[in-house]
Amino acid sequence: APDTDRRYGTAGALADDLTRWQRGEPVHARPDSSLYRARRWVGRNRATATALSAMMLAIVGGLVASLWQASVAREQSRQVAEQLQRTEAVSEFLGDILLSPSANWDSKIQTGTNATIADVLDVAELRLDQTLLDQPQVRIELLMRLSEARLWLDQPDRGEALARKAVALVDRELPDHAQLRVETRYRIGGALSDKPGQAQAAIAQYIDAMDEARRLGLEDSFLYLYILNDRAMVHMQEGEADDALSLMSEAIARLHESVGDSVQPSWCVGYNNLAFAQFLSGDLEGAEASFARALDGCEAFPAQNTLSMSSVLNNYANLHALQGDSGRALAMHERALKVSRPLMERGGGEEDFALSASGMALRHCEAGRPLDGQRALTVVDRELGAFLDRTEAWIYFVAHAECDLAAGDAGKALLHARRAVALGQDARRTPDHVSRRQIMLARALIANGQADAAHESALLALEAYTGWLGPEHAATRQAHVALEAAL
Repeated sequence: APDTDRRYGTAGALADDLTRWQRGEPVHARPDSSLYRARRWVGRNRATATALSAMMLAIVGGLVASLWQASVAREQSRQVAEQLQRTEAVSEFLGDILLSPSANWDSKIQTGTNATIADVLDVAELRLDQTLLDQPQVRIELLMRLSEARLWLDQPDRGEALARKAVALVDRELPDHAQLRVETRYRIGGALSDKPGQAQAAIAQYIDAMDEARRLGLEDSFLYLYILNDRAMVHMQEGEADDALSLMSEAIARLHESVGDSVQPSWCVGYNNLAFAQFLSGDLEGAEASFARALDGCEAFPAQNTLSMSSVLNNYANLHALQGDSGRALAMHERALKVSRPLMERGGGEEDFALSASGMALRHCEAGRPLDGQRALTVVDRELGAFLDRTEAWIYFVAHAECDLAAGDAGKALLHARRAVALGQDARRTPDHVSRRQIMLARALIANGQADAAHESALLALEAYTGWLGPEHAATRQAHVALEAAL
């Protein structure tokens, strides 16, 4: 070095530095910096340095992960807190209306404490127009709940109006909320599907909801599965078996992708609907396999599927009857009756109870046991007298007419068949709701010597079955056989 103070003073000092260099220790001839000293230490202790580096990386990586997890946790906590606030607001709103009628009944209602559920909903809608104006998401949730309640009360016009208000509120106040954008449009489809003559409008709304879900990346959500399922049900009502089967098959495939192949509570409804789509398409073997899986879901999760189990059992029974296995069909109807009885006794499930008892009666009378059939119908007479004036009671009168014919009482059979047709005029169109009533009426007319009058009913029945299921479907062929036997 030009500076003599930086040179070695003696040969011994040079020898000492050479020895230090050989050992990998810092030498005196270099400026002493922390980085230099660290590099020399690493050179002498490579194994230890590697282990420490790995440990430091793990610490730093863990720190980063912890910070990210903490951020996620904070976001989740925020979402939970917001949901809790919305839930509390909804509960407070509904509780205020339900628990304090004297203070909250609007003067336009004037129902006092004798209010019906529809009255309560009227009050709720009026209140909602005036409150929670600064909480749009709470208002949207309440609008959707009230819409669904209107549908349960068979008020689809009111249900649709509430759903459309929810859509408008989302578009105006929360346009970036993907889930609500899809769900509110889906609710309109549900309301339209309950209105006579609005099936195609409902399908269009479901398609709109599906397009929105795909655009927003919600195809893997359970909401998307609900849309697929409900749209498929409308196609079934319209006799569009191929569309229904395609949609239900996609829904079931997506369900398995989401939750695997183990039995799920949703199997009960999902596979029941798939089975019905397969039945409509003529795939009775596939329908039987799907009904079996639906029953697996019902039995594995009975608490979530009490009402659905009765429906599955009755549908499964009807398939067995169509296949000529009246014994298994009767056993299924008997199970359905046991399942639906507790619900009926608690004030719900009347239709399923009546369907089960009527199904039992049909199976007995088809097998030539009219007395057993009459006993099954007596259960409905005794426990559901008021139900017999409802549209859904048409199946009870079809069963009664079948048992009358089996007992040789053509006059009563004709009375009951005409009652079934009259009650079913406003029923949603399905193969059963149209064809079975008309077949029974035709057979009763033939038994009473009125073959000419029977001709019109026979044509209506066969046209309905052929339009719905095709001329080669097992149910259509069975209808031909029944009419030919009567003739």
